[in-house]
Amino acid sequence: MQLFNEQQTSELYEWYSNLESRIRLILEIIPFTRPEELKKIVTPRLVPILVESASIIDSIFRTLFPNKAERPNNKTITKKGANIYDYFRILEKDLQLSKTSSLVLMSPPFILTPFQNWSNSTPNPLKWWTAYNRLKHDRVKWSKEATLLNTLDALCGLQQLMTKISDILQYSLRFKWVDLAGYNPKFLLEMITSPNSSKFVAITNYFCTPLKPILWNSVTDIRPFDFENPVRLFEFLGRMGEIESSEADP
Repeated sequence: MQLFNEQQTSELYEWYSNLESRIRLILEIIPFTRPEELKKIVTPRLVPILVESASIIDSIFRTLFPNKAERPNNKTITKKGANIYDYFRILEKDLQLSKTSSLVLMSPPFILTPFQNWSNSTPNPLKWWTAYNRLKHDRVKWSKEATLLNTLDALCGLQQLMTKISDILQYSLRFKWVDLAGYNPKFLLEMITSPNSSKFVAITNYFCTPLKPILWNSVTDIRPFDFENPVRLFEFLGRMGEIESSEADP
C-alpha cells in the first residue's frame, strides 16, 4: 500500500534539502568540531531547524502508524495519541533505526546514531527528541536545548527515517541521494526500494547512511568497498578499506 505519493515525497526531499541549506549557513560561521564540543554550541538560529526536522519525523511516524494500536496496559490509542514510545513498540521492528549509524561528512568526521537509545520504556530516551518537545511548547524557556549536536541528530534522524521507506526511496535517484554506480536504473530501484536490505549508501551534503542497518563505532570501522556505490564515500575518506588498528588514531 502506498503511504506517500510523488508530490508528498518530493516535498519531503525539498524540506530536507532546505533544512540542510539553513544549517550550512550556521556552519559557515561556527567552526565544526568534535561531538563533545558540539553539545556546548547553542544559538537561537538552530531552534527552527531542530523543531522542523523532528516535526517532520513525527509526521512520518504518524503516517506509518496504524489507525489504532494497543498499549501494554490494554489502552487503545490512535495515530493522534501516539508518542515516541508507541512509535518504537509498533514501528521499530521494521524500521531498525536503533541499529542505523551515519557518517557525518564534515571535518573532523564522526558517527551519529540518533535513535541508538530508543526504547518503549526508558524515560527521555532521545535527548534531541526531548529537546524538540520542550522547544515545541516553549522556545524561550528551553532555547538552550537547541545545541548543534541535538540539531544534527534531528536532521540526521530525518535522513535515516527517509531511507527506511520504500515510497521515499523510489525517488532517491531523482534527488541524487543514491547514485547509479553503473547499474541499470530499473534494476537499481528494485534493489534500493526494499528497505534495510541493499548494500548501498544514501548520501546528502552532511550525512552518509547505509541502506542496510549498520552500527559503526568509529570512522575507522567504515569500509567503502562493502557498498555497491562506494565512490563518494571513498572520495571523502580517502581509502577503500578499514583502517588497521596500528594505523588508527589512539
